[in-house]
Amino acid sequence: MYFGFPHLYLPETDSTNAQLLNMLANSVPQHGFMVIADFQSEGRGQFGRKWVSMPGQNLLASFMLGPLEHPADRIFDLQLAASLAIFYSLEAFEMGDLSIKWPNDLYSGDDKIAGILLQNVLRGKQVHGCVAGVGVNVNQSEFPPELQATSMFLRSGRHFQVPDLAVEVRRQLLHWFARLSDRASLLKQYNERLYGRDCWKHYAEQGGDPFSAIVREVLDDGRIALMEKNGNLRTFVHGTLQGSPRGQTPETGGTDFRERS
Repeated sequence: MYFGFPHLYLPETDSTNAQLLNMLANSVPQHGFMVIADFQSEGRGQFGRKWVSMPGQNLLASFMLGPLEHPADRIFDLQLAASLAIFYSLEAFEMGDLSIKWPNDLYSGDDKIAGILLQNVLRGKQVHGCVAGVGVNVNQSEFPPELQATSMFLRSGRHFQVPDLAVEVRRQLLHWFARLSDRASLLKQYNERLYGRDCWKHYAEQGGDPFSAIVREVLDDGRIALMEKNGNLRTFVHGTLQGSPRGQTPETGGTDFRERS
């Protein structure tokens, strides 16, 4: 697999994010460097869920973004940029009915098609760099029945070249991460594309009873605001809210770690 930019291709690995983070311990990969694999043996999703991926069928890649020197107290800006990058990458391949499911999964209709895992390098009060892991269901045609997942193939009836998608994802990531300072625009576009906005869906807070609510917006600190049928507005941080439907998450969530001095 060849690309016209610096990259590492692996037929199989434990995790593309882990590979790129290991490289960071001994070198400084340039902005936009990509690690891509046909198969991940330890690909993980939200809350430890396993992601089922057929070898060679999907995009499994991680990208080095930085140096960024972005304020650590505005770290959710990176989620905004990454989510918009994957949204527009899928749109470029004519995927329809796309939305962003808070905080950083991509849906086509009511089925999950992609997800993101951001792992950030903190230096003092700055985000120095970001490893963006991206998983997209591309040509896979079958998923376990308990997962509400889909793929680009299932949505379009066409097969796609995974390397072509990787090139577009990298292009979009570089574009949107260059706009991190335009926080208001990122948040506005993210909110306009939110899954579950202005329609009633079922949710449950961890340890609480299910309730019906409408997604109103995501706040600039990353909390989501839901309005219940009685008009009550509630906000939640990531990891405290469970929603329906539940789909496959290739890579999701996030981890931050401080750079060793």
